[in-house]
Amino acid sequence: MIKKDGGFTLIELMIVIEIIAIMAAIAVPNMMRLRIQSNHVNAIGNLSTVVKAQAAFAHAERGYAGSWFSLRDEPLSLDQPPYINQDFSVPVSGYMFTIEPFGNAVNTSSGVDGTSDFHIWADPSNAGKWGSGIYHYFVDASGVIRFDRENQADETSDVL
Repeated sequence: MIKKDGGFTLIELMIVIEIIAIMAAIAVPNMMRLRIQSNHVNAIGNLSTVVKAQAAFAHAERGYAGSWFSLRDEPLSLDQPPYINQDFSVPVSGYMFTIEPFGNAVNTSSGVDGTSDFHIWADPSNAGKWGSGIYHYFVDASGVIRFDRENQADETSDVL
């Protein structure tokens, strides 16, 4: 009688590896898609937060902030709470946020630089199907978030 060792055969190991590879081939694209969807939701939420911060700034200062510094760091230097806590000068959740003053310069109540309008863009830091996002977003003082799939969004882009 032949005694069998207690290990797995090469065929059994190859079948297990093949099953794991098939499961990974199904799971990885779904995880990437979920990550991109999460980045989109975060970008829209961050734009909404910035619009609210701009509204609070406009109410207090009689004009809109034209920079992240005016919304975040400048109030701190004046011993006031910031209008936003997030640092948007670096990519956040796969998106790069850009703020630009628009319209006429305004003299604000505390002397910080203000403007009659603002433009904010949220663009994927690594665009593409497997990047951080595929949509480009735009918002201004109207609070309407607009998007474009191919190019940087602007005031003529589709409404979200």
